[in-house]
Amino acid sequence: AAVVRTVARARRRAPDVEVPDEVLELASRLCQALGADGLRGELTLMRAARALAALQAVKVAQASARLNSRDVHEADVATAVRLVLA
Repeated sequence: AAVVRTVARARRRAPDVEVPDEVLELASRLCQALGADGLRGELTLMRAARALAALQAVKVAQASARLNSRDVHEADVATAVRLVLA
């Protein structure tokens, strides 16, 4: 039940997670390097990275008992690329 609540909170937070331009550029370069042509790979990668960032923000908020916004970081993209483009 705790996992379901955590995921639900992360889903609510995801639209508020911002993606800095440098992270978008990183995602684009990764997709090109892996031969993922078109925007589908990049869009899927960024959606997964945003979801990971939102989930991490909820976990941090639960640990510290406060809700801070969190941007997508390179580490989120690095984790997501293994899930999305592997």
